[in-house]
Amino acid sequence: MRSITNRLKSLKWKYILGEITLIVLGILIAVQINNWNEFRKSRRFEKQIMEEIYQTLEKELEVIGSRIERCETIEKATTEVYQQLGDAVPLTDGLQRSFWLCNWVVFYQPQTIAFERLRAKGIELVSDDQLRLDLLHLHDFLYPLVLSFTNRLNAWSETDLKPYAQTHFRIETETPTKKIYVPLDYQDLLEKPLFRNLVLDKQSRTKDMRYHLKRVEEQVTLLMNQIEEEYKFK
Repeated sequence: MRSITNRLKSLKWKYILGEITLIVLGILIAVQINNWNEFRKSRRFEKQIMEEIYQTLEKELEVIGSRIERCETIEKATTEVYQQLGDAVPLTDGLQRSFWLCNWVVFYQPQTIAFERLRAKGIELVSDDQLRLDLLHLHDFLYPLVLSFTNRLNAWSETDLKPYAQTHFRIETETPTKKIYVPLDYQDLLEKPLFRNLVLDKQSRTKDMRYHLKRVEEQVTLLMNQIEEEYKFK
């Protein structure tokens, strides 16, 4: 026992403790460097993917603007047709053009590839909490909502408005991009309320869709401003 005690006393404890300390410090430093490298990679990916999302939103803003304009054109045409049929005005080329515009459809499909890449990597990679929440609000709430209104409007047009138009109008082409709908019996349109009711329904549904497109437009604009401020690019 005394021999073991003497051997322990003879050991260079300061040297041993120093070695252990150096090993622990080396491990801690290695872990810290690894964490730092992972953080840099995450931030690099975050900035790259947010730039892609920004570019997507920039294009999306143009598409949304064109869809809103299309909705406004439809609303204007439905207002004109409803009023003029109600006033029993004589048939004109302008009114026949408005008949055609009443039958326009509005297609909208948001582009979400960049966001889905981010979601696959982990939405928590977005370091700004508010930006992360606003991205989710756009992609998980507003986009599905406006798609729902779009699909319902176009489905209604296919089942209600289009069949009526096909049996009560003759389509004539004015130019490659413009048409007119010539009534087969204009007096019938004036005397029976069915077409006016369909036009009024189309106007109401289109207004609803435009309202939700405007909400998307506002959210996209907000996100673009947030991204510009957070990542210092435009």
